[in-house]
Amino acid sequence: MIFQLSCEGITPVIAHPERNAQIIAEPQRLYKLAEDGVLAQVTATSLVGTFGDQVQRTAKEFVKCGLVQVVASDAHTLKNRGFAMTKAYEVLTEMNSKYPERFATNARDLLNGEQIDTGEIVMPRKQRKHWLF
Repeated sequence: MIFQLSCEGITPVIAHPERNAQIIAEPQRLYKLAEDGVLAQVTATSLVGTFGDQVQRTAKEFVKCGLVQVVASDAHTLKNRGFAMTKAYEVLTEMNSKYPERFATNARDLLNGEQIDTGEIVMPRKQRKHWLF
């Protein structure tokens, strides 16, 4: 599927990989996808810890490894989901002062159909043995 989309000039974007059980179990899957030019978006509430410490640690690790390029609100159902974009950008700032500008630029470029500079990607460490999700 990813190959077919790429042949059509479409860059796939993986939504909330930090909450995907297969990617959590084998984070090298996301690394391989990123090597193939696939982008990923982390959920704002994952970065701020709404889904728990494990998801937050995974989200931050993916950011540090360069495996996610944008932050998304995931607020498609506002009644049950919080809008935590400001807090998520504060977390990004705490992680690295360059992250907020990079993520904002990536979001703008993605919306405008422009090329996104993914920068360096690093293989994430093996996932922990215990995961409850």
